[in-house]
Amino acid sequence: MSAHIYRFGRFRLDPRSRELWADDELVGIPPKSFDCVAYLIEHRDRAVGRDELISAVWGSADVNDHSLAQTLLRARQVLGDTGAERTTIRTVPRFGHRWVAPTEAVEVSVPLPVQEVGKAPTSPALAPPRWRRFAALAVGVVLAVAAAAFAWRARAPVALAPTTPAGDSAELFVVLPVQLSDDGVESAWVRLGAMDYIASLLRQSAKRHVLPSEQVVSVIGAGGRTEAHDDGQLGRLRAVTGAGWIVSPRASASPQGWRFALDVYHGDGVRSYEGAGATPLEASRAAAIALMDVLGLPERAVPQSPLPEDELLQRIDAALLVGDLDQARRLLDGAPPATRAQPRFRIRAGTTVLRQGRPDEAESLFRPLTGDDAATPLPVRAGALLGLGAVTVGRRDFAAAESAYDEAIALLKDGDEMRLLGRAYMGRGAVHASRNEFGAAMADFGLARVDLERSGDRIGTANLDINVGMAEVNRGRLEQGIAAFDRAIPILSGFGVRDQLLICLHNKTYAQLGLLDTDGALATSERAMELLPQLANRAFARRVAAARARTLFTAGRLGEAEEVIRRFDPTPDDPAQSDTEFPVLRAAMLGERGELAALDAQGEALLARVARSADTTGQSQLSEASWLVCDAALRLGRIDRAAQVLQRLKDAPPAPEDIDRALYEALIEARLLRAQGKTGADAAFAAALGLAEERGTPLPLILVATEWLPALLQTGQSERATSMAGRLAPYADRDYRAARALADAYRALGRTEQAADAETRARLLAGQRGT
Repeated sequence: MSAHIYRFGRFRLDPRSRELWADDELVGIPPKSFDCVAYLIEHRDRAVGRDELISAVWGSADVNDHSLAQTLLRARQVLGDTGAERTTIRTVPRFGHRWVAPTEAVEVSVPLPVQEVGKAPTSPALAPPRWRRFAALAVGVVLAVAAAAFAWRARAPVALAPTTPAGDSAELFVVLPVQLSDDGVESAWVRLGAMDYIASLLRQSAKRHVLPSEQVVSVIGAGGRTEAHDDGQLGRLRAVTGAGWIVSPRASASPQGWRFALDVYHGDGVRSYEGAGATPLEASRAAAIALMDVLGLPERAVPQSPLPEDELLQRIDAALLVGDLDQARRLLDGAPPATRAQPRFRIRAGTTVLRQGRPDEAESLFRPLTGDDAATPLPVRAGALLGLGAVTVGRRDFAAAESAYDEAIALLKDGDEMRLLGRAYMGRGAVHASRNEFGAAMADFGLARVDLERSGDRIGTANLDINVGMAEVNRGRLEQGIAAFDRAIPILSGFGVRDQLLICLHNKTYAQLGLLDTDGALATSERAMELLPQLANRAFARRVAAARARTLFTAGRLGEAEEVIRRFDPTPDDPAQSDTEFPVLRAAMLGERGELAALDAQGEALLARVARSADTTGQSQLSEASWLVCDAALRLGRIDRAAQVLQRLKDAPPAPEDIDRALYEALIEARLLRAQGKTGADAAFAAALGLAEERGTPLPLILVATEWLPALLQTGQSERATSMAGRLAPYADRDYRAARALADAYRALGRTEQAADAETRARLLAGQRGT
């Protein structure tokens, strides 16, 4: 096994001994600073993103920018890199850092012991491991079912007694894709199918915590090569996954059969365990048993030899692992009817069609598996219930979804299927959050985290935090929501789970806008846009782009916002489009530019598009769209038109996601009463303000205050206007509308100096908006 010592300037760094030398003197450096330097040097051919560096060094998402900056500052101080022009660690703006010092890598040979087949291990390096805690959770209501099919792997008809209790006394195992001596026709399924089979044996027979195979694929890819691992590569894999044991299988085929070798990295050593058999699964089983013998596996727990249909099962799982749903479906359809009828094949069929977007067919496959049939293994039955939960959540049938998750929890809570149990709690928590039952949601999320943190599902942790973040945002706790998103981002980035990372960045963007952190939202949305070319879901890509356009609009970068809108919504009149973000943004753009007649003319088409929207996000924008149309009508003096739109809003069916509907109704009512010269406008404004205060976030309050403040001034209510100006003042340095309204109010109140100060803030925030 090779290792390197790195020389740069008067320094040399030895990652293995964790020593930094300046000439002939050993230099003291904080451990995390050392780790940052070592990782940047090992990846000096490129810039390293901040999230990647945090994940590699801390192995945790709970590290903020300040901690990273202080760690790198101490590293630079030790290296004497304190000048204006960085000579070792250079910051890459809005991305991360790069090692820039000329560096020589000196290769050194490090002998490592190899375990010979059939001989007892030397020393205690492979003593029974200790369980380590890792944050883990289910991936999300719909995505949870994607892994449910993997709950029941190898056929194991004998009782499996655990030799080491699942808990804090063991470490996480990672099984890597199999490396083959040649890439023949068998290579595609053996690489991942045998990998997954070995992982299932360690999980079921040895009762070890093993990182789910789909997460391994996310980290290194389906064809990740492992025979060239050096300390840096293994260190990054350990940092990203949290693994204490890394199993790297090798395989070769000959006319006599198959041979497998498992290279097991643990601590600072590596040992190999070999096995042979007529088929890939038989050979991998033999090698796995050689390893499990060292782990202390009792004889009664030795897994049975694989059956011919087990190979088909692993071929299907290999296709699912890389998202080749068509291949998985072909394999399932080509199986004999009796095989397809087996529960473990049916649940994979249900998973496949659900991921293909066919929920009705998925339900027909899942539902027969949920009955109390002794022939259906408990994990399969529970997985089918999770699948039904995902199907019914997609239909917004929350009562049915909650029932499915309740039944799954009842089945699993007294067993050792921690990952499935956590996913069930996760699903039920998401149902509660969808119904705004936040206390119950957080309770279930907590139960899920406790159960699943022991399973090694770190991607699940990140997806839990996305769900927690969205729940926090929906109840007005934006800071807590952003903190949850920030916990998820480094994990998803490190594992390369781009779709979930985009969901996280998308939601974080809106939360930052809600806190008036426009600069932060610009950076987050820009990062999301960079990932769009790798996203297959074009509908969600439009939503990510819409969030970017709204952020640019908020920042006053109107031309850039219009360019994004034109690029992603080139045919706004297309009736096939059901989303509404772009039409609402177009209307807001017209209002910002003062093109009221155009906005008024397009108002009916905008409201019609929102009304016919098939998705809940579109329906949730009815209030904002109605406000924009009413605002244009009132400014044009079309009072009757505004009254009609308000009545339509009041008569519209309720939309759970349209959480500010009552606020918009009160605000439009206040504007309308004032335009009609009727009494009650102040009462309606006060009602709207009360609703804004209940939300507890700046934007609703700014919306109401900027509308009520001019009305107070025009009716001579100077004291109330002064009070309202004071309510706006804390936001005037971050929000253009607040600054603009405050400047006008101070001028009307005769406060010249304060008006000038607010005017300056408004100009700084205006961008391409007229001041």
